[in-house]
Amino acid sequence: MTAEPWMYQFFVTRLKDDTLISYRCRMTAVHQVSDANGRPDGTIAATAIVLLSKDEGATWMHRFVPVSNMPFSDNANLITLWGRAIQIPDGRLLWAVISREKRKSDSVVGVVESTDGGRSFRFVSALCHDVVQEVGEPREPGIQLLPSSELVALIRCSPMIQVRSKDGGRTWSEPRKLQYAGMCPQLLLLENGVLVTSYGTRNYMHVMASWDGAGRKWSEPLVIYEGQTSGYSNMQALGSDRFRICYQEGTFNKYQPGGHRIVRLELQTTKK
Repeated sequence: MTAEPWMYQFFVTRLKDDTLISYRCRMTAVHQVSDANGRPDGTIAATAIVLLSKDEGATWMHRFVPVSNMPFSDNANLITLWGRAIQIPDGRLLWAVISREKRKSDSVVGVVESTDGGRSFRFVSALCHDVVQEVGEPREPGIQLLPSSELVALIRCSPMIQVRSKDGGRTWSEPRKLQYAGMCPQLLLLENGVLVTSYGTRNYMHVMASWDGAGRKWSEPLVIYEGQTSGYSNMQALGSDRFRICYQEGTFNKYQPGGHRIVRLELQTTKK
């Protein structure tokens, strides 16, 4: 794959037609939207650069996709899609979206939806509101669709927070604080019904399991790496009860011999 600017985390989703879809981090052409009288209507629009592959990732095409109705500022430090796309049974395509604003209290994590197969997106809802005082700036949500059609999301905070949606992402529950701080939390539902999450800090990588398959209770964190790391990870199912975690270890804040290493670790889950 040709090197992409701002591709610092490469999430890939396999759609029902076997197309692979991802995105380039950071939207372009960010601008305020005006009403019929030329006055700003309080939203912004931008262009997301979506990456598509129909040959198992051998080649990728770019699609320049308009995203509208976003309640962000037009001078945010970063506005981007985030994580995996989510295909909803009603035909919609959901994607997490984040803004990192100059004031942390203004940063937003939310979801956008597409009703035309990913050719355009519109902001639907924020996952949480006014949490900075309690848990810090919300960032990097991981979202999973459950068999019940409920959506569950973990959000990077200190500590992480968890929210749920029973209406396809249009509204979200009040945040539930977990015990642990974590960045870039990822969620993956395995065929055996176990929901797993990976998350990190700058010094550790962890994995937890929800044996109820819905994130209502989580196991104690399993430390899979201790040492310098970005704390970012990704997961892939390998079977009904097996999955792979991919993460970076090595030099981050301070140089250490060996530099960066990308590690792939395979784990198995067994319901008690």
